Amino acid sequence: ILLLLVQLVHPAVAEASQYCRSGHDAGEVDFCVGVGIFHNHSTASHDLYVRLHVTQSSSGKGWNAIGTGPTMAGALMFIVYGDPLSGRDPTVSVRTVTSNSHQPLRPVKAVDAGLANVRLIQSEWLQTKGAHDAVVFVASVAAVCYGCSRWPGSPIDVSDTSHPWIWAWNDRQDMSRADYAADAGMEVHNFGAGGWGLFYVDMQRSTGHSASLPQIQPGVAAIGASTFPGETSTSFSNAENTSSGITSFLVALGRFGLGLGLVHLHAFFMTTAFLVIFPMGVAAIALGSSSSFRYHWVLQTLASSLAAMGAIVGVIISRTQPFWTSHQVAGIIILLLVLMQVVLGLRHHFVFLRIRQRSWVSHAHIWSGRFILFSGLGNIVSGMAMAGHATGVGIWLVLVFMLLGAASLALWICVARRRSRMASPGFRENATGAAAWRRVDASNFASCDASDGESLEDSKDE
Repeated sequence: ILLLLVQLVHPAVAEASQYCRSGHDAGEVDFCVGVGIFHNHSTASHDLYVRLHVTQSSSGKGWNAIGTGPTMAGALMFIVYGDPLSGRDPTVSVRTVTSNSHQPLRPVKAVDAGLANVRLIQSEWLQTKGAHDAVVFVASVAAVCYGCSRWPGSPIDVSDTSHPWIWAWNDRQDMSRADYAADAGMEVHNFGAGGWGLFYVDMQRSTGHSASLPQIQPGVAAIGASTFPGETSTSFSNAENTSSGITSFLVALGRFGLGLGLVHLHAFFMTTAFLVIFPMGVAAIALGSSSSFRYHWVLQTLASSLAAMGAIVGVIISRTQPFWTSHQVAGIIILLLVLMQVVLGLRHHFVFLRIRQRSWVSHAHIWSGRFILFSGLGNIVSGMAMAGHATGVGIWLVLVFMLLGAASLALWICVARRRSRMASPGFRENATGAAAWRRVDASNFASCDASDGESLEDSKDE
């Protein structure tokens, strides 16, 4: 009797989840997805009902996609594209891929679906008003995946209260070249040509005993869903501040502007550490002032902490996929070297204070630091390639920034060492009148050998 009462009450409390990103007016991704789950007792499985609204420009360029799971590998993906002025309904391509190595997405076949059965229910264009009363077209799509809890790819856990979903979009690909075919080739969502991210759905809350499509509620950004794990809310509007109650530093930082997903948070931590703060620490030790050592260890400690947090986020990202790509293995090795570098730096400092000169530990610290910095920069590039930016504008911007940064850092160190040499007592004793300037030849200004750096760093450590 109790079970019967629970089943009678459950449909009343179960509510479809909804997640929206509204960025059409700003040239960003704009979609709303509603998720409802029906507990099908006759098949002893769960059916997944999805309604998707995608705001589309009248040009017909680009595509929008959502998918189940934390990564593309094994995900059930719905890709929507088309031209609202063509007189044809939006194309809905249901696809999957077996790995994360950026293989071409392929339409789902019977062998991919296993015991699940995916069907398209609705696909049509809606016409609404946007900003300044401009005409906006919305692709309205509805689909059902019967027995989706048996999907053989990335598991669809209907009991999960914070189940990851992925979204992606590209706003530049001309889909008309493929006549908007369901099996059209897809261009990668690179920097400057769309983007991607994750959102999280309370699947348990969305489960009920009524087989019906969810309805999109206008003006509501999320119902039982959120951009970050563990934050699924009852409901909040697009205009409300959704950051209340956040206690996690990572989530707060993500909301500050990195909220496209954990991948972007990982990239932010690592790029900031290796592209900005680690080089600043190197520049600090070359200052030649009494505070250089203090600046150096503070900056390097901050950079090491960011690298450690980036590694933690990377492990979280990789928890549901193979962990042996070259980028991941290199990242683990670099993190271990960073930890070793901390020990070497402390050891160098204490040894120098005792013997007042460099030891093998000092040189090990210097050369391992150089190796870590350049390896970290290289792994940033490999990470961008792994994320799909191998041919995008972003990777070239990063490479140019790396080259300019390396040149600036080298120049800074050379100038600092030259000043240190010119300020040394020996230089002052020998540098008298015009003859002194003749002795300061090109080699004095251009050389940046280890002996210069040694005297410079030793004076700082004192």
